[in-house]
Amino acid sequence: MYFDGAPAGIFPQFRLDKDLTGKLIIGTSPVANDTWSGQLLGLAIYHKELTAAEVVRHYDTWTKQGRPELFGNERAIALYLFDERAGNIVHNAAQPGIDLHIPERFSLFRQPFLEPFWKEYKPGWEYWGKSILINIAGFIPLGFFFCAYWSHRRPLTRPALVTTVLGFAVSLTIEVLQSYLPTRTSGTTDLMTNTLGTFLGVMLYGSKTTRDLLAKAYLKFLPLRNG
Repeated sequence: MYFDGAPAGIFPQFRLDKDLTGKLIIGTSPVANDTWSGQLLGLAIYHKELTAAEVVRHYDTWTKQGRPELFGNERAIALYLFDERAGNIVHNAAQPGIDLHIPERFSLFRQPFLEPFWKEYKPGWEYWGKSILINIAGFIPLGFFFCAYWSHRRPLTRPALVTTVLGFAVSLTIEVLQSYLPTRTSGTTDLMTNTLGTFLGVMLYGSKTTRDLLAKAYLKFLPLRNG
């Protein structure tokens, strides 16, 4: 990896195989909204690994002349200069070659659908905080209030079970809809944590302490309501 022509890092496992086939996607990840801010001024793919001296010369000529200057066997398999300034096609200057197409709408090439939780797992607070704790806490009120509603206002035989199934159904609906939104993800982690949050809300409503507090609150509210 070079930055302004100078070495910045080494990634020994990163290689483009000579028999590479498929789609080339630049600017974001093909499976997630992983974009970056900045300008993409050009893209070149060579048939061999460039030396540090070649990289410096290519950087210098590209920034000054608008394209890299090739010598000897520095053959470019693909060269995109992004100098069209209009349209949705980026032409390959290394003819014959394949052009790049800019889609009219942002979308993901492979949008995950209910991605397994073991693939979603990432160590750190971002995963445990956003994907676990916040989702659980967010569905606790749903479990609490719907269990209370179906226990008194519209009594059901098994309000706890019905409420938990409702939480699962709501979460599943959200995850299915998110699979069509390129800026959101669809995974089983949220499905499990949302359902768990609903169940905890049901358990919270069913606890004796909560029942006693609700009874006291109702007795205080009753005179005000009658008055």
